[in-house]
Amino acid sequence: MLINKLKYDIIFPLALLLLNVVLTTCEERFTPDLDPKYENVMAVEGEITNQPGPYIVKLSSSVSFDVRQAVPLTGYFVEIEDDMGNSEVLTEIEKGVYTTSLYGMQGVVGRQYKINISATDGRTYTSDFELLRPPPSIDSVYVKVDYIVDNSLPYDLAGYRFYVNTQTPENEKSYYMWKLNATYEYSSDLIIRWMFDGQLHQFTNSDSLRYCWLTKDIYEYFLFNNENLLTTNVEGFPLHFVPVDVRDLSIRYSLLTTQYSLSKDAYIFWSNVKEQNENLGNLYTKQPFQIRGNLYNVNNGSEPVLGYFMVAGKSEKRIFVNRPNDPVVMRYGECKLVEQDYKNFGALFISSPAEWPEYATFDNNGISAYPPQECLDCQEKGGTIVKPDFWISD
Repeated sequence: MLINKLKYDIIFPLALLLLNVVLTTCEERFTPDLDPKYENVMAVEGEITNQPGPYIVKLSSSVSFDVRQAVPLTGYFVEIEDDMGNSEVLTEIEKGVYTTSLYGMQGVVGRQYKINISATDGRTYTSDFELLRPPPSIDSVYVKVDYIVDNSLPYDLAGYRFYVNTQTPENEKSYYMWKLNATYEYSSDLIIRWMFDGQLHQFTNSDSLRYCWLTKDIYEYFLFNNENLLTTNVEGFPLHFVPVDVRDLSIRYSLLTTQYSLSKDAYIFWSNVKEQNENLGNLYTKQPFQIRGNLYNVNNGSEPVLGYFMVAGKSEKRIFVNRPNDPVVMRYGECKLVEQDYKNFGALFISSPAEWPEYATFDNNGISAYPPQECLDCQEKGGTIVKPDFWISD
């Protein structure tokens, strides 16, 4: 999991997401005349929890509205501090990514934490102290077969909908966020029969490249609060939906659900970000508002600072589910040998050494074929043949 956390190439950098929030909009599309202060805006993404570190903080800067990219901020002083006088200076392990040490500071429930950031030009940023709340454990995560309507399809699309149950402290207002990470097992569609590395060899260990596991973050988060509810418990709260038209449910699927117990301010921040994110398909559909996090410039309170340093109780639960049973029909695309694959077999012998080894197969009649490699080698679809340590087979 640490490797995933250290990845900087996230699908949509926080700086860009929040930059869209501060743009002036109206019902008719136009090119906004932006205040220069919304260029080169610092964005901070980081957290400390009750779980052992290392804790990661990412610093980036938006360029401008016209240049849709975020620039990592390197060479900064980054420190996490608690209300007992303890602190740790983070180490920059790659551009814009800062981390505590392996056996460094660990968040303690009941203490308060803040972050301090200093630039080489003297600019100093900080957050206010925030309490690390107790992390209620997750009672259960489960699935139900569900269907969604897609007007482009002649059928309702089936899939698994995940749900979470959590017991919350009695008579207490609670604010939660759930983040999800999925791992699934899948297989190649065709069996390797031949390997070519300058010479043609019979490939005898066909299963060695047939089964893979792929891990990915679910780029959606889920929020809940019980402010206006008679019960404090979370029961049957819907999480994400996995349809049958992707390979994720083809064999076995595992979901790691991470639950954060937030402050009310953090909950409001992430609610606002989620609302804006859901409207990014059309930037000009509603009046905007600027999302202010809990960070600010110590000497210039008017400078915009994007993002939130999150102090939260954290608990996790992992579940495994198998491929849906009948009558659910799987609808993802599968490789089938076609006439061109048979014609391509001769091209195997003039393939470039840079591409070796290349793989081929033969059909039930013993006729050889050279289909696309992703049909034979499961790694070509992005996964790994190394089974995760946590994986439990059915």
